[in-house]
Amino acid sequence: MKQVNNSYRSASPSKLTVSEFRGIDLYNSPANVSPLRSPEAPNMIRDVPGKVRKRMGYHKVKQYAARINGVYQYHAPGGGTVELVHSGDKLYAGDTLLSSALANVRSSGWQLGGKLYISDGKALVVYDGESLAPASAGAYVPKLNISRRPSGGGTAYEGLNLLGDMWTESFLADGASSVYQLSYDGLDSSFVKVELMLTDEVWTEQTQGTHYSFDASLGRVTFVSAPAVSPADGADNVRVTVKKSRPEYLARINKCDMSVLYGVNGSADRLFVTGNPDFINYDWYSQMNDASYFPVSNYCILGLSTRVLGYSIIEDKLAAHKAGDADGRNVVLRMGKLESEKAAFPVVNTLQGAPIASGHSIAYLKTEPLFFSQSGVYAITPADANAERYTQNRSFFINGALEAEPDKDEACAVSFRDFYVLALGGKLYILDSLLKSYESGAPYSTHQYEAFLFTGINARVLYVKDGALRFGTDSGAIMEFYTDPEDVDSYNDEGEAIEAYWDTPMLTTQQFYTKKSFRYLALKTRPASETSLRVSAQIRGVWTPLFEESAALRYLQFSKLSFSKLSFSCDATPRAIGRKLRLPKVDKIRFRFSNAVKNEPFGVYDFAVEYSQGGRIR
Repeated sequence: MKQVNNSYRSASPSKLTVSEFRGIDLYNSPANVSPLRSPEAPNMIRDVPGKVRKRMGYHKVKQYAARINGVYQYHAPGGGTVELVHSGDKLYAGDTLLSSALANVRSSGWQLGGKLYISDGKALVVYDGESLAPASAGAYVPKLNISRRPSGGGTAYEGLNLLGDMWTESFLADGASSVYQLSYDGLDSSFVKVELMLTDEVWTEQTQGTHYSFDASLGRVTFVSAPAVSPADGADNVRVTVKKSRPEYLARINKCDMSVLYGVNGSADRLFVTGNPDFINYDWYSQMNDASYFPVSNYCILGLSTRVLGYSIIEDKLAAHKAGDADGRNVVLRMGKLESEKAAFPVVNTLQGAPIASGHSIAYLKTEPLFFSQSGVYAITPADANAERYTQNRSFFINGALEAEPDKDEACAVSFRDFYVLALGGKLYILDSLLKSYESGAPYSTHQYEAFLFTGINARVLYVKDGALRFGTDSGAIMEFYTDPEDVDSYNDEGEAIEAYWDTPMLTTQQFYTKKSFRYLALKTRPASETSLRVSAQIRGVWTPLFEESAALRYLQFSKLSFSKLSFSCDATPRAIGRKLRLPKVDKIRFRFSNAVKNEPFGVYDFAVEYSQGGRIR
């Protein structure tokens, strides 16, 4: 058998020892997998680097009536946190129903300026710690023009707000004119507000019909008596606020379902939104620290005519990930900076590479943004950001399995401790940042992460709360993984047993062409107060049980005393066990170490087998 590194050594022609277990390899066939990895190891995870154990299970935290589309944490300015759950078309704050008018799709949410904004493709809504409302209901009213003459002109000050239909214009009265012309005609006749500054810095609202008349169709205010010149030298003294409904403007923001926080020099102080099906390669951004104001000119056109699916931050740049443009430029990089004292976000680079499959698959492992593409999990490093293309694949060992998964656009991911956790197809694919590998099969990537696989987990939404990994399901449940690996009660999925095992690759030994007789097997395992182990072997394609062990792996723990699994040992250190085997005249073999018992942890630390070699295979 090919020697891989010092952790796998053949001490003599009749012994094989493996003292390091790294992760799964679903890319190679079992005959070509390194002895350090497993071609199949469901529900196993890294214990400490080089050792593996059974994963912990999960329990239900809360049940909602419909599928979970998003979970958000609102941090109150005065302290405290409120969890908001988007279930079906409803939004809850704890047990309080806030709305029944959301879209029944995945949403995206960010907190900015003491308020939480949620985009769902139907309406941008905002939660202020007490109630939920459309963002348009509290939209900022911009000052469109200032220093305007009664007949027009003036200085443009702020742009129209896409979220709102109101604006203000201020005039400098000349003392003679009674007719004041606004910038737009065809206004809403149901609303107008006129104010005069009669004394310095004191504004007084005027009454329509008594002090002035309003012609909405012409956009004109006519005063009964011409306003006097300003009491403050050079300061505007006539202020008019009007309204004009532009539903097409509001729809640009409301139809977006993906968002991110970004700003000048990488600051997280503006809300960027995208995903509008009518403007698939557009995004819009808010005013600094105020997502109630989206100026009409604050937009970007990104690449060709394919949709922007999500965002990541690479150092101080904003990366917009696209579904797959014809020229392969699927990541658009922008840099936030000040131009003429105004925020601008020009495109600084476009990168070629695999298109993103789901915008909800973006998560940061340490400082590295990862995302799921049609061909695996990729990273864009700072070095890639200055190049023409990105090539940093990070999921070499599970690429084949990821490519075979249907419904890739349903993938979602989260960063949890040292892991990138990707939910797809009822499974969790996990990349471990503490275990890196350098593979010749992926020469353009600086490194690969070792991988693990959890089965039977139908996660629609992933998130982390109070140090625990949680997920929301299609059935409306919020589940939380247990956090204490030493507690035997952590090893069940909602009361059901977890089947976990570690398979060795196909062992043929260094002389693959000889017949082998396997005579002895030894394991070093993780002990527990309640645990057991089953060892099986695949011989000539058929799995055969070899032996089971339980008592020798247990120790006495009074807090978890079970008379049916009682042990009088007080030794809580790893246990070595060995068994004689009678497996004659086989050319190859695989071993499986498994546990499928409720509330029983299980781990594998070392493995050794002794064999003798006979005649050549004919």
